[in-house]
Amino acid sequence: MKIVLEHLTKKFPARGKKGEEVTAVRDFTFEIPDGSLIGLLGPSGCGKSTALNLLCGLEAPTEGKIYFGDTDVTDMPPELRGVGMVFQNYALYPHLTVRQNILFPLENLKGKQKLSKEEMNRQAEKAAGLVQIQGLMDRKPRELSGGQQQRVAIARALVKTPNVLLLDEPLSNLDARLRLQTREEIRKIQQETRVTTVFVTHDQEEAMSISDQIVVMKDGIFMQMGRPQEVYDDPASLFVAKFLGNPPINVFKGEVQKETLWLGDQPVLSVRGVPDQPVTVGIRPEGFILTENGPFAASLSRVEVMGRDVSVISAHPCSENFSVRSIITAETPVDRDAGSVHFSLKPSKVFLFHRETGARIPFSIS
Repeated sequence: MKIVLEHLTKKFPARGKKGEEVTAVRDFTFEIPDGSLIGLLGPSGCGKSTALNLLCGLEAPTEGKIYFGDTDVTDMPPELRGVGMVFQNYALYPHLTVRQNILFPLENLKGKQKLSKEEMNRQAEKAAGLVQIQGLMDRKPRELSGGQQQRVAIARALVKTPNVLLLDEPLSNLDARLRLQTREEIRKIQQETRVTTVFVTHDQEEAMSISDQIVVMKDGIFMQMGRPQEVYDDPASLFVAKFLGNPPINVFKGEVQKETLWLGDQPVLSVRGVPDQPVTVGIRPEGFILTENGPFAASLSRVEVMGRDVSVISAHPCSENFSVRSIITAETPVDRDAGSVHFSLKPSKVFLFHRETGARIPFSIS
């Protein structure tokens, strides 16, 4: 099911006499392709859960339209939208068994949609099989681990064969190893069912690892949408560049003079087509090449061995980060006793941004 948002806006009224109206989602206009998994990504409070509630029908938009396929569902109640929703806290009924929790949405179907008991049980078993919990059907939620409860919540959302599956930070209550396992299972289920899925998270690694495309948000504003690697390699703004990447991007205060990028008194890169101006510079950790006479020089702090890679930690007077982290291959020798390190820079891993607005400034590499 294709999802289209047209100028979607949600405003919450002011609280108290001096309160101000809050715009949680501001003028969202984009399309989610049929059968894809979209990661809705941004820091806490950016409006991503509100956007999910608008899709589900739990919140009504202040302005704009929502289309599922060619159908306008803006004013349609949640139960008629064909949506499966998985909440952050799972929202399982503690007094019901796993089977009863999964069956609950089917038991509330009415009219032509009403199913026989045999058909309901068949669909419940099918949904349980998708998330591999067939052996837990007679247990209560309190008898399950966090990961098992998450699977029950997903099975309950899938049992009605929804047109759209919405996941609101579904992994935030799980430990690190279980998060990794469960996100892989979510991706596998989505690929098997081909149901259009919107996955809300503040964890950029989660979003990038399983999403066909990611939507990056900030303060209720749509910042950028694209395939995870494309957004990482071609960020539209300083915010997107800083939000994506682990380790995070290195940020510097720089200056462009005569189409050359300067960091302090170091001319580090040719940036053809950029007029003279102060800039904010982002350099990905993997954008450094250790070179004896490289134009980028920094004070060596320490070297961290990470198996196949090595992190060279250094300090630079123009850095806005506490330290500069450069990732090089483990085969590259580093003189740990040297007081400084020199690098050349990979142009494709260097980004320039407007000092005031944070907007990307393109430059020619050749």
